[in-house]
Order: sequence, then structure tokens, then C-alpha cells
Amino acid sequence: MLVPLSWIRDFTPVDAPVPDLVSALNQLGLEVEGVEQPGADITGVRVARVLGVEKHPDADKLQLVDIDTGSGETRVVCGALFTSSG
Repeated sequence: MLVPLSWIRDFTPVDAPVPDLVSALNQLGLEVEGVEQPGADITGVRVARVLGVEKHPDADKLQLVDIDTGSGETRVVCGALFTSSG
């Protein structure tokens, strides 16, 4: 049975690191066959804050997006749809 670590943390007062938690569960007779970390192998992803969006002057399906990457502001061309959140 697969059990997300978040469930264990939600329903028990356990705040131990994962290796310690695995060891404790195994000692209790609850055999842990493995620990999966989805997305652990993903690298090179950067997060940016969207500052502004405007239509691309020469393309209907593209937009010009002003972003803040944390190390500076820049403008990128984007094909994603942005909707108003307010």
C-alpha cells in the first residue's frame, strides 16, 4: 500500500526525518519497501513572478509577459493563456 508522507504527518505527531521514520516503521513491523520522491530528478526549473501581461503585437496566440526572476526583471514571449484573478 502506498502512503503519502503528508498523510503520516497529518495524522500522527511525528516530525522525524524520512530515514528515521522508515526505520521506526520497520521496527514496528510495518515493512517499508521503498520511498519514492516524485520530481526529485527534475532540475533546471526556475520560478518567476508575473508582473504584467500584454498581447503580442504580431501574433494572436502569443503574449508578452514581464517577469521577475529574483535576479532581475525581463520580458518573455509566452503561449500560455492568462486570465484575470480578480
